[in-house]
Amino acid sequence: MTHLHFFFHGRFAGPNATAVLVAVPPGTNATFNTFGAVIVLDDPLRDGPEASSKLIGKAQGLTAQASQEGTYLLMVVNFVFKAGKYNGSSLAILGRFVPDVSGTERSIVGGSKLIGRAQGLSAQASLDGTALLTAINFVFTEGKYNGSSLAILGRFVPDVSGTERSIVGGTGKFRMARGYTVGNVYIWTASYFVLELDAYIVHY
Repeated sequence: MTHLHFFFHGRFAGPNATAVLVAVPPGTNATFNTFGAVIVLDDPLRDGPEASSKLIGKAQGLTAQASQEGTYLLMVVNFVFKAGKYNGSSLAILGRFVPDVSGTERSIVGGSKLIGRAQGLSAQASLDGTALLTAINFVFTEGKYNGSSLAILGRFVPDVSGTERSIVGGTGKFRMARGYTVGNVYIWTASYFVLELDAYIVHY
């Protein structure tokens, strides 16, 4: 068990904004509190509450206003550490955030033959180069895992080898799955890419 203590800093306005409203439902005012609003963020993680305190990482991901009654955000965020003993590591966070409630808990969920599909979304979630938040299902359509799926959540940087992402769940033969994937870019062009992936899975 490891205990980390740090401060999440966010700036919602001005030229140096680190959280940006990217979508609201048609016909509504563009505010962070509008039901259905989607915000992408690249917020600093610091070792203190002061803006001048040491930068130790970034919170990169997205949030969605998912309630018609008050501000209740669904958060899908990577905590990416850039200093200290955890430099180069990240945590994938998934859960509900209520700004005016203290002690809010969120989960750390941390071939040529067609064998399935990768279905999901990715969001460019960094102000410094290409660093994608990915929330994807690997859906298997062939072989002994046909009909099963793995839920993948994590950060993907195309020009970094050995990118790790968390396996946070699964269905069928991968029910209750946990683990991680390691990916390497095999081909990457403006219109086409191939990734080499290894998945390490614990499941029932």
